[in-house]
Amino acid sequence: KQNLSALSYKIIFTAQKLLDQGKAIEAIKKIRPLLSKITDKPYDSAVAYQTLGFAFYNANDMKNAKAAFIKAANYNVLPNEVQQRLEFNITKILTLDEQFKEALLYLKKWLARKPKIDSDGHILAAMIYYNLEQYKPMIPHLTNAIKLSKKPPTNWYELLASAYMQLKQYKNAAKVYERLIRIESQNKQHWLQLATIYQLANEGKKSLAITELAHKKGFLNQKQIINLANNYLYYNMPYKSALLLEKEFEKGTIKANKNNIELLANSWILAQEETNAIEVLEKLLVNNNDVELSFRLGNLYYETSQWQKAIDILITVSKNKQFSDRSKALLIIGIAAYELDNLSLSEQSFSQALAFKKTKQHAQHWLAQIRRKQNTLNDS
Repeated sequence: KQNLSALSYKIIFTAQKLLDQGKAIEAIKKIRPLLSKITDKPYDSAVAYQTLGFAFYNANDMKNAKAAFIKAANYNVLPNEVQQRLEFNITKILTLDEQFKEALLYLKKWLARKPKIDSDGHILAAMIYYNLEQYKPMIPHLTNAIKLSKKPPTNWYELLASAYMQLKQYKNAAKVYERLIRIESQNKQHWLQLATIYQLANEGKKSLAITELAHKKGFLNQKQIINLANNYLYYNMPYKSALLLEKEFEKGTIKANKNNIELLANSWILAQEETNAIEVLEKLLVNNNDVELSFRLGNLYYETSQWQKAIDILITVSKNKQFSDRSKALLIIGIAAYELDNLSLSEQSFSQALAFKKTKQHAQHWLAQIRRKQNTLNDS
């Protein structure tokens, strides 16, 4: 409802015509001299600085455009709708300049005028709060931006989930990624992120189920497949772990190195499929003299009553100075030899096992049993 003075109107009108013609530099030269003549006229000054701001903006001089817009806004005399638009533009420029604290001040001024906010306005607000690590006020802005948009970009959903994650609201973050998966079912990262979020939300079985689905879609790399196998073991599903690993070995998706093959052997052992575990360890030990794996294979031979095989491999193990559990190897050799009626070897092994505290009692028991058996044989 205010009016410009005649001088201001004439110069500002001319400057605006120059802007319409794409002559931003001429518009700046036209309007600058006016500013010193209207210092006692707040309304004229506000409109002049606003026009100067647009001229600098069109000349790609963001620094001076920002300064001019701020001066115009600080008079706080422009009509509400114009002031709103001005404060919104200042907020955008400050955000682009990564001056987020200053941007927040003008954002709050703009929001206090209760403008009709579109999705872009909500996203601008969300970005400012995000960069200031103020995650809670981000959420309503992002939620409204998504509601107001016919086809929201996926990064809006990701930003919303990120805010929930920062606030440790993992179940809400999971809901966002569940929706993202429905929108983009072939996006590998969404599946993997959802599995991680379920894990953080202490919903391990849901995480496992999502990882399984991601595997079926071919989204998992070698490390992630190994993690899936370990998760099967954690949830007491060793058979599934073993089948998964065997299949991936055949496909060449995971390397047949010592650690991975040992994991396969462990899976078969926990699944009580000793024959399969033995086969895996035998193949591994063809090109590998690992003493711990050799002991495990010898133990499996023992558990499956393959006494001579157990003796052969465990004698070698027991003589290896790098092996840390020699007493147990000696005890198993003694029992296996006893089963084969090789009482001489059995007695020799148990006698050596007497030297170790943890096997001394067992060794004494078996040596007594050997003597009884020898006496029975002598009597007969």
